[in-house]
Amino acid sequence: MLHKKEINLVLSGGSARGLAHIGALSVLEKHFHIKSIIGTSMGAIVGGLYAYGYSPEEMLEIPDSFNIVKLISIFKPKFKTSGVIDGKGILHFLEEKTNKAQIENCKIPFAAVAFDLNSKRSIVIDKGSLAKAMRASSSLPFVFQPFRYGKYLLVDGFIEHPLPIKFANFFYNEGLTVACNVLPPAPAKHEIFELVEISEEPETPKMLDIFFQTNFYSQSATVLDAIFRNKPDIYISAFDEDLDFWDLKEAEKFFDVGKIAAEKAISRYDTGTDHNTFMKKLHENYEEFRKLVKRISH
Repeated sequence: MLHKKEINLVLSGGSARGLAHIGALSVLEKHFHIKSIIGTSMGAIVGGLYAYGYSPEEMLEIPDSFNIVKLISIFKPKFKTSGVIDGKGILHFLEEKTNKAQIENCKIPFAAVAFDLNSKRSIVIDKGSLAKAMRASSSLPFVFQPFRYGKYLLVDGFIEHPLPIKFANFFYNEGLTVACNVLPPAPAKHEIFELVEISEEPETPKMLDIFFQTNFYSQSATVLDAIFRNKPDIYISAFDEDLDFWDLKEAEKFFDVGKIAAEKAISRYDTGTDHNTFMKKLHENYEEFRKLVKRISH
């Protein structure tokens, strides 16, 4: 039996798109020994459940008492007078499904990234309640109230680290770094405004559509920057433009997206040349984006 290489796995945020991480995990566990996991937002939830002991298949197939679609649907806004959700339901759900486990007792070393509104800095949660860590990391502003945890007032980790690759070696310096990103790629070019007549005015997106698109597309450049400051050995881009951030009932489709993306990334890594070409193309996009930002800033 061949010895599997060890990897430190990084999982991005991305709301319902984070379901693609499950598909990626189903592939990665066959090729590698997952030595540690660190995640933001939905990446923290999927990563935390996997670290606790759930298999990718169990996340999708075990009975209705733990249906991954049901888990994600708790995120769907049902606005109160204050305009946000208190998040008690998702915390109770996660506590129930993890038996109120402590992070220290997970089968795989795990950490979740959140952002503290008090200190204005990111917090890496590597101890204490697993459910609270997942809840804190996924406190999407506007949708959820900030989560009070000890001295911290925590919101979603995507604020500063949508792909927390900076912390890939938080637990171990050894092993490959594998980053799975479900957010859209940053546009390499801008468009010059044109004065054109249109025959029919397109429909204005709904509030929820605008919220998710502006939040997650705005983080694309941050992800690109993180990739080239902390280069992963394997980079999985599990973004599919035909699926939306709020497609909460498309677990199987997201699973397939992640599975296919992971298979392609591993194939590129195995060939070496293809991986280098892929990373070079990403770097070119990164440089083009930096030039665009520099032009605009001046």
